[in-house]
Amino acid sequence: MKKLYLVIFTLCFSIGSTAQILFKDLDFGYASNRAMSIPKDFSYENIPLLQTWDNDGVLSIYDENLNLKESIKIDDEKSFDYQITYQDEVRDVESVAIDQEIEECLNQSYDEFINQQKLMSPTFNESKLKITEESNGDKLIVYNLSEEDLMYVSYDQYYYGYSVFGAKYPRIYFRCKNDIMYRYHATYKITYGEWRIVGSRTVDKHYTYRAMHISHINLNQSEGKASSYFVVSQTLFNNDEAFEYLVPKIVLSSQGTSQGEEVTPEVISGGDDPIETTRSTIISEKSGVAMAGFQVLSSDGTVVRDLDFDSGFEFGTILSYVNLITIGNKTYLAFNGYQDGKRCTIFYQIDRQTSEIKKVRTTRGSFMVSPTVVDSSTPVYISFSDDNKSGSDIIVYSASGSQLQQQSVPSGEKSTQLTVSRNPGMYIVARKQQGQPVQTQKIIIK
Repeated sequence: MKKLYLVIFTLCFSIGSTAQILFKDLDFGYASNRAMSIPKDFSYENIPLLQTWDNDGVLSIYDENLNLKESIKIDDEKSFDYQITYQDEVRDVESVAIDQEIEECLNQSYDEFINQQKLMSPTFNESKLKITEESNGDKLIVYNLSEEDLMYVSYDQYYYGYSVFGAKYPRIYFRCKNDIMYRYHATYKITYGEWRIVGSRTVDKHYTYRAMHISHINLNQSEGKASSYFVVSQTLFNNDEAFEYLVPKIVLSSQGTSQGEEVTPEVISGGDDPIETTRSTIISEKSGVAMAGFQVLSSDGTVVRDLDFDSGFEFGTILSYVNLITIGNKTYLAFNGYQDGKRCTIFYQIDRQTSEIKKVRTTRGSFMVSPTVVDSSTPVYISFSDDNKSGSDIIVYSASGSQLQQQSVPSGEKSTQLTVSRNPGMYIVARKQQGQPVQTQKIIIK
């Protein structure tokens, strides 16, 4: 089956430019390392050039004799400025109650308990306890701790929602029943009133971007995925000694990647309910950034070519990368993005003799992941344009290929939600279906 797909892929590039081909997914890999060289395929004398970077973002290029050919300042940040409007809401806490209480016998007497506390902490004395007599004659004992006592821990370890309720709901407390001491570990549940809108606000946002990383996949050399990237070239876009590079054209989008999205304030501790009394919801129709085209710039910053994507297509994943594919005698730029709400890949053929760059194909996918840049524990939304008729398994992999988590989506469910609580980095979200090629999408956890 894999051979059949390769044959179809090759033939599709030889047919007329009005034809379209359908794929479940195109996985170009992820080039996370800077290449040491500009590939010989894109150098003027067909000899690779050594490239080095300094801390100021200056790229220096050397020939085979290690003579400096050119130094280019191309790593300066550019800024796309925009605004997002949020709707703010609040709600009241109606009640807080113990959800689970775990009891264990601790000491055979109150005095034994006091002596044990002193052994554990030489500075302990009974003033650090708050003792309340209950209606049945038992004594409820709660720590009365100061900041000095909590040098290495936080109040929230001892009290549920301390930053909201103070020391009202202890997690760890004691009871003296018939002079026998018991320790308790408690978790709490909370009930709320309805959300109330309290206003809206508009926030200034800034998205910074630089020259694009070009990930070269040479199919003539059996390179199936990208492994490293370069930035400038001599003969990728024309056939002279001058150096050129790519920069994205950024727009505000309804289907792009949210940048710096506000996170709902909440306190989550142990097995307790989260405390969420305020929230902010984006109400702007367009709230993400996407790439709507690209420019080819010369080393002095002059715009050589300026291209816009087709209407409706937006490159909304990792905006700093573009995939460059060599197949036979032809070279293509490939952008993974979205068109009409569906994931697809758009191809541009480069003619180095005439400097022409033209769109030749768009391939569509059926697996959409959004947003692709998130904070840890922020939900990722997944939708299926093929209605998910046969069901799917969603699997999260690390960048090294280790499987981290999996969840099944029953047949007929057209969307699902996935939470990836992991350390910052790049991860792969894959869709598997019985008898179908695997589809993948990269996400970045900030």
